[in-house]
Amino acid sequence: PAENETSNETSTEQTAETTESSVSGVFNVDTETSMLHWKGDKIVGDGHHGVVSYQSGSVKVEEGKVVGGEVVVDMSTIEEKDAGSEEYAAKLVGHLQSGDFFKVDSFPTAKIAVKSVENGSVTADLTIKDVTKEVSFPAEISVEEDVVNVNAKFTINRTDWGVVYGSGSFFDLAKDKTIKDEIEFEVMLTAKK
Repeated sequence: PAENETSNETSTEQTAETTESSVSGVFNVDTETSMLHWKGDKIVGDGHHGVVSYQSGSVKVEEGKVVGGEVVVDMSTIEEKDAGSEEYAAKLVGHLQSGDFFKVDSFPTAKIAVKSVENGSVTADLTIKDVTKEVSFPAEISVEEDVVNVNAKFTINRTDWGVVYGSGSFFDLAKDKTIKDEIEFEVMLTAKK
């Protein structure tokens, strides 16, 4: 019996080592459970937050590490989560989808394309309204045999992507009408083999 216990321990250790370092391949984003959270604020008063869904995506893994990937965001799925009434939420979403903000009828998707991942920092190209700019942000990434989980938060200046409505940088507005240029995003993503 003692010999069997020893051999079992050895094989378990080898399996753990192999799993940790040899996971490679392309993982497809689970669009049902993955979500992009957004938050925008006014200079004075409450802002708004909500979610938008991914249309598709994949994550590329080599030897247990994420080396690339891309997610396509379906801009028609913008939801507002704090409006207080369905009517007001629908009005807000309609405005966000209009030409004042994301012009969803002309630009139905946005995209995040990962260029590199080093020491827990992701560098990616973010495309909104056909404008592409590089962004970098820290991310928590876990890679297992059949699933990759990514959680990251980052902030952009929306005016860099041509989203200028209500911006104090572009318009002389009363403070209670001015919307901050910064939009906060939280990427919550699960990808499976």
